[in-house]
Amino acid sequence: MVLIGLDIGTAGCKAVAYSQEGKALSSAYGEYGLLAKGRFVELDPEAMFSAVLSCLRSTAAHIGGHETAALAVSAMSDTFTPVGFGGKPLTNAIVSFDRRAMDEACELESLFGREEIYRMTGLPIHPMYPACKLLWMQHHHPEILDAAWKFLCCESYVLWRLGGRAAASYSMGSKSLLYDNEKKDWSDPLLKACGVKRSQLPELLESGTCAGTVSGEIAAETGLSRKTKLVCGGFDQACCALSCGVLDPGDLLDTTGTNEIIYFMAEHGQTQKLLESNMMFSPHVKPGSYASYAHILSAGGAFRWCRDILYGSRQGGLQATYDAMASGCREQPCAVFFFPFLAGMGTPEMDPKVKGCYWGLDLSTDRQAMAQSVLEGVTFEFRSNIELIQQITHQSFSQIKSVGGASKSSYWMQLKANITGLTLNIPERLEPGACGAAILAGVGCGLFSDVCEGVSVFQKSIRYRPVSPERKAEKAYD
Repeated sequence: MVLIGLDIGTAGCKAVAYSQEGKALSSAYGEYGLLAKGRFVELDPEAMFSAVLSCLRSTAAHIGGHETAALAVSAMSDTFTPVGFGGKPLTNAIVSFDRRAMDEACELESLFGREEIYRMTGLPIHPMYPACKLLWMQHHHPEILDAAWKFLCCESYVLWRLGGRAAASYSMGSKSLLYDNEKKDWSDPLLKACGVKRSQLPELLESGTCAGTVSGEIAAETGLSRKTKLVCGGFDQACCALSCGVLDPGDLLDTTGTNEIIYFMAEHGQTQKLLESNMMFSPHVKPGSYASYAHILSAGGAFRWCRDILYGSRQGGLQATYDAMASGCREQPCAVFFFPFLAGMGTPEMDPKVKGCYWGLDLSTDRQAMAQSVLEGVTFEFRSNIELIQQITHQSFSQIKSVGGASKSSYWMQLKANITGLTLNIPERLEPGACGAAILAGVGCGLFSDVCEGVSVFQKSIRYRPVSPERKAEKAYD
């Protein structure tokens, strides 16, 4: 029995096939890229789905005679596609960090109030959410609202195109600013304000719920079994957390990509503090539980900026650049300070106007010092948010699991341990989003009784590499 986890990102997708014991059997990656112009950031949904089909064809070919039991989707949140009654996209998909709806975010806040919106949705008002962009459509392109059959997030769009129902997990639907946390349903007041009908949104289902089977056309095109169940997965960060066993209070997951996310379990009594810290409160993919995350804008992005400005392109790619940057870094804190706000400040401020800064430069400052200070600056922001999470949850942390691009750098991982005083546990050769989706696929086809059983099975195939603080360096950074 084979389970497939499909991870949909902003620039590419990955499909990974797993055995029922949780061992990765094959994987495939496809790119599609973003279309950006000023405040408008979009992607072509047809190009995205074409990449999905390519990945599924490759994956099905590699697993040979194994029959695929189920497939589930882990996807970026806040990105959606208007689909017409004929089944064709009416526009490109609008990506989360598209900034066209800043005025509409202010309008919704003025109409409902920040605290009331948070009480209903568990989200601090922000222009990235689909509700704000749908209101923008109402103002600028009402004909799209009239012509739309459905507004589908990436999870819903892929499930529907593969032959399933147009369904979204609670985990994904809750990132729309149209979802009522208490009712576990779409919010009628917010729908009315944005000019959207309930029938234009996907069906809401629990993560791990079957939403249909692969169509005959898709089965013929990809080589997947016609019996393959299509299962609701969830928000990509929630799926990443699931793959690493982040299910209970006190569990933490650090994911460093372009931005950095510190994902943690949350409880109803913490909502006021979460709102004050500009952190969401929304359903985890573990039924009945809720989670939140701290957000460091442009963490990996700051590294790439530093790489491009100071080092340029290097033969050997990303790992070679990590190695070159780390090779000359000192064991002690750098005398130069870097404020890592190249895309604004993340939690708790979430202020897009704040700028980045080098401080302490002199004639002796070299390239290595500037590179080290970038990594230190991002990591001090990481520590600041860890301390904030401890205050909100009243939990004391000693360990954190860490995935993403930064986990490939032994220097950066050691730096994180030294600056925070935490032990980092780094899973080896794990595709966390796809793995979490595959666990949910196992629940949806009945292989696992619940997500806890699925996590228990998959964790047996994952090895973690611990990185503990070095006492001398930890004291110096503290």
